[in-house]
Order: sequence, then C-alpha cells, then structure tokens
Amino acid sequence: MAGVDHTMLSPYEDLDAAVSVQSWGRQLKVDFADDPRLEAFVRIYRLNPETTPEIGATCSNPEFAASPRGPGS
Repeated sequence: MAGVDHTMLSPYEDLDAAVSVQSWGRQLKVDFADDPRLEAFVRIYRLNPETTPEIGATCSNPEFAASPRGPGS
C-alpha cells in the first residue's frame, strides 16, 4: 500500500492472523497480504465520511485530548 495517505502499516508480534486491518471499530483478519478483501477494506473505509469520525483529524488533536471524550478522561 505504498503511497497511500492516511494509512499505517506496522508489524506486531503474536497476532492471531497474519494480517489484520482496523478502521474505527471495524476489523478484517486474513492469512495473506494479497487477499483481495484487504484492498476492498481500504477502499471502503479509508477517508470515508460515513465511517470516519472526523476526516482530517489527527490522533493528537489537542482539542480532542482536552475534551471529556479525550484520552485523559
């Protein structure tokens, strides 16, 4: 998925599947990186205004961090 903005890929030991993708409460686990469901998952959920809480918001948004719903609560 090189060159795709707003995605992050990283290895993680001891997963119960070879590949696992997440997007705001949705998850897909597959055995191989060439599984066509991966591309479909990214196409459907990446920057989708119906499934992403705030398009363009970062995880380090200071307003969110200070809000009652933020990480400090």
